[in-house]
Amino acid sequence: MPSAVVESRSDEVVEIRPNKGFVSLRLGEFWAYRDLLREMIARDMLARYKQSFLGKAWVIVQPLTLMTLYYFIFGVILELKTGVVPFPVFLLGGVLIWQLVAASATNISYSMVSNAHLMNKVYFPRLLIPVSQSVAAVVDFAFGLLVLAGFMAVARVALPPQALLAPLFVVYAIVTGMALGLWLAPLNVKYRDIGQAVPLVLQVFMYASPVFYSPTLVPEQWRSLYYLNPGAGIIQGFRWSLMGDVPPEPIAWVCPLLVAALFLSGLYFFRSREAELVDDL
Repeated sequence: MPSAVVESRSDEVVEIRPNKGFVSLRLGEFWAYRDLLREMIARDMLARYKQSFLGKAWVIVQPLTLMTLYYFIFGVILELKTGVVPFPVFLLGGVLIWQLVAASATNISYSMVSNAHLMNKVYFPRLLIPVSQSVAAVVDFAFGLLVLAGFMAVARVALPPQALLAPLFVVYAIVTGMALGLWLAPLNVKYRDIGQAVPLVLQVFMYASPVFYSPTLVPEQWRSLYYLNPGAGIIQGFRWSLMGDVPPEPIAWVCPLLVAALFLSGLYFFRSREAELVDDL
């Protein structure tokens, strides 16, 4: 890839060259472009609900609709039991934390292609785009969390002592979504089949995770293998910490280490491909 010189803000000139050898993550650029990051987050939030009748209410309507559907199928028709946690609260908690993972991974994987017009015009750290997508998913989750708090209050579900650990599982979900997205975004630029496969793969993992059923329904001999799926540990850990549901199996605590490795390698992979993204778009 030939090198190119692109003018950025004010009189600064940024020279873009292909990466060779060790690739620096250059995380310090985030501070220099912090204002642009804020603008991108605000743009993503506004564009998502522009010209829609319900507007930002979709943040609440979507998880409530899914919760109602799953409650009818799994609670009324199949009569699944969830132990001490009322089924609507159980479902909404699972739906919200899973959507945080899925929305981050999906939006980041499409983000390079959907922002091609911006990337072709001006230089900025391309990593700002995945970060802005992840923050937008966190904002949606925060609104949903308020609804969950209301459901828990109505159902009289008290916070357990381990509720202080709930933010750790939220961070775990965010990092998992970003780890997947950082690998998929550059690959989707080069191979557009990736974008078609992401929703399908995430749907498979949703059914392989305890979004709408208790992991106690999984046969005990398969449970250790089941918890090697990070989604299982995230969802059940979130429910355990916030609602007092059954805790994840001990094997689930190994997965955060694997996700951390996936995130760091994904960050490095994204940075190594950054200079070539515009040529591939």
